[in-house]
Amino acid sequence: MRISTLKFLFAFGLMSSYAVVSNAESGSMSSHKSSSSCVIEPTLSSSPSEVSSSSALASSPSSAESSLNLSSASLNKNTKSKKRKSDPFIDIHQMIRMDDYRSAHAALKLLHTPHRQADKFNLMGLVAQKTGNLTSSMNYYQKALSINSRHVQALNNQAELFLQIGKVESAEENLGKINEICWLGCNEKTILEDAIKLATK
Repeated sequence: MRISTLKFLFAFGLMSSYAVVSNAESGSMSSHKSSSSCVIEPTLSSSPSEVSSSSALASSPSSAESSLNLSSASLNKNTKSKKRKSDPFIDIHQMIRMDDYRSAHAALKLLHTPHRQADKFNLMGLVAQKTGNLTSSMNYYQKALSINSRHVQALNNQAELFLQIGKVESAEENLGKINEICWLGCNEKTILEDAIKLATK
């Protein structure tokens, strides 16, 4: 009887220990699961800094495009500025194209171009010719050609003036000079050839 009681108590003690261990393991697993869910959960939503960073990345292409447009505008402005500096006659050519000969003449008078005097006198001759001052026009062309006898535009403009006053042979002489200079061809040569053909019909 005493032995049976001891066996019963021993078996009951083992079962109790197993239950305690099982509960402890269940609690540990539950704790592990809950901690795992806590770790996973923050990854499902973005922090304010991440949202801000994403917004910045989303807007970066437009910012880059704006910077590119500004750079292109700046480059175009610099290119125009360089052209204006390299060609002091650019505004005067524009005035002549707009038939504003009074302004072109005044601008040429004020323009100081010691290294491009032939160009200046050629344009002064053209302005004088356009306004009907043919004597002054011829004098300016002669000044331009005395500085540069191979100035194609001055030769062409002078030839057209020769045609205007009926000196076809003098215009043909100028065409011969232009042929020697523009042996590969140029606009002035073509224009003058057509003008002479028209004048001799």
